Order: sequence, then structure tokens, then C-alpha cells
Amino acid sequence: NTRTNQANRMSKQANAKAIQNYREEPFRQRCGNCAHFLSKKTKAISPWGSPYEVEKNLRCGLGGFKVNKTALCDDWRAKP
Repeated sequence: NTRTNQANRMSKQANAKAIQNYREEPFRQRCGNCAHFLSKKTKAISPWGSPYEVEKNLRCGLGGFKVNKTALCDDWRAKP
């Protein structure tokens, strides 16, 4: 198998990536990177005292409905 032979000559990380056919996708349209995406970010403190951000109320600015950041609709627009 050519794919296996090539993988044997690579580093462990490169080998694992080749076996899984890993590739970096340049950009994907998603609700989370749409110009219409709205959310509210608040600051919180972890039980260990570290500050972090919580993103809540993920909504579509066009339809007003709740969304998942990885979803997509036909009205996606790039953020300016």
C-alpha cells in the first residue's frame, strides 16, 4: 500500500495525519463567523480564580432565532 509506505518514512505526527487524511481547511462559512451572528459575552471566574469569557444567547440577527455557531443558512454574509 503506497499510503502506508509513505507514512513509514514520516515523523509520528506526520504519520498520524497521513493515516487520517488530515488537512487544514482554509475557511468555512458558519453562523459563528457570519455578519448576522449575535451573542452576549460575559466575564466569569473559574473555581480556581481564573477569569474567562462565557458566550451566551447565540442568535441570528436576521431571523432572531437561536443558532449553533457551527450551523449555516443561505443568508450567510462575511463580517466586514
